[in-house]
Parts: sequence; C-alpha cells; structure tokens
Amino acid sequence: HRFLLPMKNPHIELIASADEWEIRFREKRYVFPRADVVELPIDNSTAERLAEYIAQELLEALTPYNTLNVQRLTVGVSEAPTQVAYCYLDLRGHLPG
Repeated sequence: HRFLLPMKNPHIELIASADEWEIRFREKRYVFPRADVVELPIDNSTAERLAEYIAQELLEALTPYNTLNVQRLTVGVSEAPTQVAYCYLDLRGHLPG
C-alpha cells in the first residue's frame, strides 16, 4: 500500500526532503517515507476526485488512438464493496479519430 498525497490541497502544508514527506494539518504533523507516497496533482484524495483524475488521465492516454466509436468513458473507484464513486465523461466530439 502507498499513501495518496493530494499535492493541490490548500489546507495542508507539505514539506519535502530527499527521503520523506512531512505533512502538516492544523496542529498535527505526519511524516511518510517518500517511497511510500504517490504524489497526485489533485486537491483531495476522495474516491470522487480520484475517479475524475483517473478519467482525465485515461482520456489523455486515448488521444493517439482511433476512438471514433467511443462515446462515453466511465471510471469507478471503490472505497468499500458497496461504496463506489463514478466519473462519467461524454466523449462524442471530444476525441480525435
């Protein structure tokens, strides 16, 4: 497992060193080894935001391919067996063929 670090969160203070990330939130301080952290360009690591981020990354990765028949992209991120957040992107007219 790795810690998902939302790099654009305005509520946390991030201090990077060669070996670790220090994260401060209010009066609390957390330290993680850099090897255990995934730095993400998002503001929060909720399932909803992760689904949006993954969908946008996948959309970008699809641009070199023939996607004329692709109409919709759906990405789901599961927090628990019965808790899933989805991101739906309507792709008609958005992807080059």
